[in-house]
Amino acid sequence: MSREQLAKLALRHVEAFRDGDVPTLMADYAEDAKIITSGGVVDGYAAIEAMFSTNLASDFFSPTKSKTTFDPPVVVDDEVAVVYWKTVNETHRIAGGIDTLVVRDGKIALHTASGEPVPLD
Repeated sequence: MSREQLAKLALRHVEAFRDGDVPTLMADYAEDAKIITSGGVVDGYAAIEAMFSTNLASDFFSPTKSKTTFDPPVVVDDEVAVVYWKTVNETHRIAGGIDTLVVRDGKIALHTASGEPVPLD
C-alpha cells in the first residue's frame, strides 16, 4: 500500500469515527484484527464492531453529544498511520489522544488507542 493509500484509509477511518459510522469504520479491519487500549485487548472483527457500536452510542463519543477533532489528521510511514485527536463533551475532554493503525494487505491488522479523559472544570 502506498503512503497516499494509507493516508486515505486512515482519514476515512477517523472521519467515520467522528461521524459515528460503524459500517465504514469496520470496512477497513481484517477479520483477525486487534485493538489494544489501556482497558485491554479487543480481539477480532466481531468484538471490534461491538466495541465501536457501544462506544459511539455512549455520551462520551456520540457524534451528537461530543466533538472529536484531528490535528494533524494523520501521519503515515510504511504500514503505520498515527492519528492525533481531541474529544470534548459536556463533562470531559481528552486533549492528547493517539491512535496507531498498522495496516497489512490493505486492512487494519492492529490498532492501538490511547487517551485519558479529564473532567471539565
